Amino acid sequence: MRFYELRNSYRAGRIEKKLYWEIARENYTHILTDIQRIVQDNPEVESISIQGDGIVLTKASGVKLYFDFTQSICRAEADMLLEGDPEKEDMAYINDYLSNKEDHGVIFDIGANVGIFSLDF
Repeated sequence: MRFYELRNSYRAGRIEKKLYWEIARENYTHILTDIQRIVQDNPEVESISIQGDGIVLTKASGVKLYFDFTQSICRAEADMLLEGDPEKEDMAYINDYLSNKEDHGVIFDIGANVGIFSLDF
């Protein structure tokens, strides 16, 4: 049973409050502290905000990413939370390359994802 379903069962009177809280503590509330630890261990992520219409991940750079996990494209970007910035190595290479150029050139981000490169540049 998912947490939302558990809560609805309690609200509908199908389970008692004591049992509801026992199940919630044993099976669900640890997820929030686990996410907190992941954010603490990831220098690329400043915060995560859970909102009614989605989740906002704020990068250390100040860039905010909106996740609507009903969309599959957002699931791919969630690895930023779990493993750090998936494009960090590529960004470092591009920044190093551009810093060695006199005119710094022009960058075209022609990817088909969420625009991480464009946001960082």
